Amino acid sequence: MNSIFASLTLATFYFIDFSSENINLTTIINRNLKKRLDASMERIEDGISTYNKDIICHESNYSIKLIKKNLVQLKKVEPYYDWQEIEEILKINRNKYCKN
Repeated sequence: MNSIFASLTLATFYFIDFSSENINLTTIINRNLKKRLDASMERIEDGISTYNKDIICHESNYSIKLIKKNLVQLKKVEPYYDWQEIEEILKINRNKYCKN
C-alpha cells in the first residue's frame, strides 16, 4: 500500500512539475512573440520618421502576419490591446506605403 501511495505521489509531483515547465515555456514563447511585434512596430516608427516606404511596407506586412497567426497568444500577453484595430491600422500603412 505504501509503495502505491509513494508511486502516486511521485507521479503527481512529476505531473505538476511538467505542467509548470510547460506553462513557463508558453509564457516565454508568448513574450518572445510580443517582443518581435514590438521591434517591428519600432521599425515602422523609424520608417515613418525617415519616410522609408520600404521599411514601413515590409514591417507592416510582417506585423499583420504575426497578429493574424498569433492572435490568441497575443491576447493572453496583452489582453487589453485591441489587436484587430492594430491590424487595421497596419493595413492602412500597407495600402499607403506598399508598391502595388
